[in-house]
Amino acid sequence: MDTNQARKLLNIQIEHLRLILGSGFGVNHAESTMFDIINIVKENNGLRGYFIELISETLTKPEIGYLDSNTVPGELIELATHELRWPEFQALANNRIDKLFAGKSALAISDISRKIADAYSDDWPDREFYAHYN
Repeated sequence: MDTNQARKLLNIQIEHLRLILGSGFGVNHAESTMFDIINIVKENNGLRGYFIELISETLTKPEIGYLDSNTVPGELIELATHELRWPEFQALANNRIDKLFAGKSALAISDISRKIADAYSDDWPDREFYAHYN
């Protein structure tokens, strides 16, 4: 699949994920869609920059819990960090801490930026929520 087609499919899958989560269903109902998204990104090297750009735009928002159009759900950001382990995720998290918390990571304890850091670990606490790991 060419990069343009892969980008379209990625956008459709992210929108599908937002609909599932926005309708009140938990990650157990969204898990297959999240792994489909990660597989699309893994299989299409040309999507890496675009996916990072989408996450970067999401992380500029003070509250990312809202499932606005053109945002990446936090659950996907965490899972993608855990699965892909790209250094860009940590750089984006650090940038968020710098901008929203004046560089004070202690203030970001419950923020997505802290959850991104935690997701790099093989012992990521949220693994228990995904059947894929059990």
